[in-house]
Amino acid sequence: MLQEADVPFASMQYSHSVYGKADIQHNLISGVLEYVTPIKKHKISIYDDFIDYPFLHLYFPDNSGITVPETPVSIFESLPLMLNEGYKYLALAHEKSANTGNLFW
Repeated sequence: MLQEADVPFASMQYSHSVYGKADIQHNLISGVLEYVTPIKKHKISIYDDFIDYPFLHLYFPDNSGITVPETPVSIFESLPLMLNEGYKYLALAHEKSANTGNLFW
């Protein structure tokens, strides 16, 4: 939408270790970015070892302990990038595939 409106924009994509290898995740996202022309492309990779500690099993034995809050993570990771690059606005979007199941056996 920004490109269609002739509004310059940058992109920020992130990978998270709970979803697997960072390079695979970034390659998938980069495929989407081939259809637009951001002025700059940013990539962030998160290695999260929080779930490796026994804390979750002690306090939440009935829960898998895997929690990846997509929206807060995306926003808080963007803030230092925005400050460093001088960006004034933030638009957040998630992939359309989040609307439906995407695991095929």
